[in-house]
Amino acid sequence: MVDSKYSPIDCGDYDYLEIACMYRYDVEVLANGKRICGTAVNLEVIDGEEFLLVDVADAPANKIRVDHIGRMTVNSWPCRFVSQLFSA
Repeated sequence: MVDSKYSPIDCGDYDYLEIACMYRYDVEVLANGKRICGTAVNLEVIDGEEFLLVDVADAPANKIRVDHIGRMTVNSWPCRFVSQLFSA
């Protein structure tokens, strides 16, 4: 994880994360130059920073700081959105 000051994301972007978790979408998340594929399961606040939790098969949930997400693509069908670019 890159150590940098947390910067809250746009509310509109946060809505997409909430939808992905609510419907437990299979997602591909691009963050900090890494690609993480799994199921969006929850949003969590740790020490004032917000994280997306993504379950990956046979592994503990990946915690992705939401202000590091560049793009999220949904691989589930049906879905309410397909891809979302996040504001920097």
